[in-house]
Amino acid sequence: MAQQPLDICYKGQLLTKHYCPDLICFDKVVVEIKAIKQLTSADEGQLLNYLKASGKTVGVLINFGSPRLEWKRMVFTPSNSSGMKD
Repeated sequence: MAQQPLDICYKGQLLTKHYCPDLICFDKVVVEIKAIKQLTSADEGQLLNYLKASGKTVGVLINFGSPRLEWKRMVFTPSNSSGMKD
């Protein structure tokens, strides 16, 4: 499903701001698409925030802007609050 807004909670309070990932595939995988020269840690952080907000565990970051297709798969485990890349 494309552009499905995700609610954001901070310290138990629901915020008026929403995250909008590019795609959520099969209700399991959050996909964020970029068209930039090179992926950065900020892009990875964005995907990690989407995973936390959505409650999903798997995300894919895809960049079409580099000379070769660039992609990263990230797995979020709530018990370990840091994004692990495979």
